[in-house]
Amino acid sequence: MKNYLQRHQSLFIALGITLALTLWLLSGTGATGSARDPSLEAPRTDRPAITSVRVKTVESQLVTRDVIIYGKTEAARSVTLRAEIDGRVTQVGAKRGARVKKGEVIVRLDVRDLEARLQQSRALVRQRQIQYDAAKRLKSKNFQSETNVAEALANLEAARATSKRVEVEIGLSVLVAPFDGVLHARPVEVGDFIAEGKEIARIIELDPILVTGDVTQRELNYLTVGARGSAKLITGEELEGVLRYVASEADGATRTFRVELEVSNAAGTVVSGTTAEMRIPAEQISAHYISPALLSLNSQDKIGVKSVNNKGVVVFHVVEIVRTGVDGVWVAGLPGRVRVITVGQGFVREGDRVKARADDQGA
Repeated sequence: MKNYLQRHQSLFIALGITLALTLWLLSGTGATGSARDPSLEAPRTDRPAITSVRVKTVESQLVTRDVIIYGKTEAARSVTLRAEIDGRVTQVGAKRGARVKKGEVIVRLDVRDLEARLQQSRALVRQRQIQYDAAKRLKSKNFQSETNVAEALANLEAARATSKRVEVEIGLSVLVAPFDGVLHARPVEVGDFIAEGKEIARIIELDPILVTGDVTQRELNYLTVGARGSAKLITGEELEGVLRYVASEADGATRTFRVELEVSNAAGTVVSGTTAEMRIPAEQISAHYISPALLSLNSQDKIGVKSVNNKGVVVFHVVEIVRTGVDGVWVAGLPGRVRVITVGQGFVREGDRVKARADDQGA
């Protein structure tokens, strides 16, 4: 037996160590603390007041809740000029990217053939006029029937219509800007032959310019046409404008509603397609201004702020961020006057009794 124990001595030692470690872990004596955030544990009010925190009294103020919309700038309107007749380009006006005025020539087409047709049609009109006058004189002397007079008149009107159509085609040979704007594109040059329907130029209007975006149905309830708003471009420029359009029908794919903020752009410094953030004032609400560092989560993962009531007990208030400031945030959901924990909120949980000291640094 003694020899057996000596031969298996290392095995018995390992089994003994394993058993002792298991009993030690089950007893809980080896736990040095919980890794869980104490603020997420169940509330208790019977803990001794051993924790000291600093608090700052904060009072509510009336602030305006903004509807924040992320979008971009767009041209107020744009138009694509297309050829309405066939012809060869004989003249081009402004260069691509240049500013154009209403009525300014963009492209002129060759009209030599049209001018010849116009002379021919006018000669035919004169001939038909003579024939019609002669038919009327003969009719007055009973040498011409009423039918012949009517036929002569029909021929005259047809010749006039042909002449008028040629004049219209000559007018269509000159393409002009329909409004003040920027010549965004002009894919033709002198000498190009243009077929009817081909794109000649694209003109966009940038004054005023629009800031557009999409809102949810809930945000839609706060928006009305004519309301004033602001927009901050990604370049840092801030603009003021008027809400000119709020969609009455949701987009079929996103279930959101388009809105348009009209902004003056007389200097032409704002271009189309710039990323922007719109802010439209929605309603006034009672809120507190605090540092974002004071926000935390409870056991239900709801954002809130911890405070100390008159009995020295920690209270967790679920809040809603209504707007942001330079160094803090405005939150709704706190009592009108509240002692917010500014130092030590990470070491206490709701229901703890604490010693509260005034914080001179502020919230």
